Amino acid sequence: LGVVFHHDDDHGWRDWADQSKYIEAARAWAEWDLTPARHWYPPGYSLLAAPFLWLTPHDRFLLPNLACVLTGQFACAALARRMFPQHRFAALWGAGAFLVVSESTIPALRTWIVPWTTTPAAALTLAALVAVLRLAEHPGIGRALFAGGAIGGIVFFRPSDAAPVAVAAALAVTPGLLA
Repeated sequence: LGVVFHHDDDHGWRDWADQSKYIEAARAWAEWDLTPARHWYPPGYSLLAAPFLWLTPHDRFLLPNLACVLTGQFACAALARRMFPQHRFAALWGAGAFLVVSESTIPALRTWIVPWTTTPAAALTLAALVAVLRLAEHPGIGRALFAGGAIGGIVFFRPSDAAPVAVAAALAVTPGLLA
């Protein structure tokens, strides 16, 4: 449980220079303070945590990280269902694969617990992959908006991650557009 629940005086990841900047930025967003000195990274992750400062004061990123893990889990289930539609339990296998790879060891679990911009970016990347597959299966404006929104959302967390996802998405939908 020590991995999941942290306290400000634990001398754990909160003492790391970069992680403390996420907390400081979340506090700044919660106070509507846009002073540049309080914002070192892209705004997305700190904005996710800002509403939860009062709810989970000992671990401000607990709920956003949990939401990201669940998003990743559901996205992997959806990916497996689309990749193996003939298998009845494909979604269960996809969710299980995510669980084994992402949460079965303490180091793997820490990647979802310690604040990093990769946490929401990974969840959005998986969601974008599902959205692009859905768009390629049945083109439509709603699906296009969802795929574009998921890819565009990555920019708020890790701008450099959005470009390869956008290229992959373009390659996936181009045959359908040309047909």
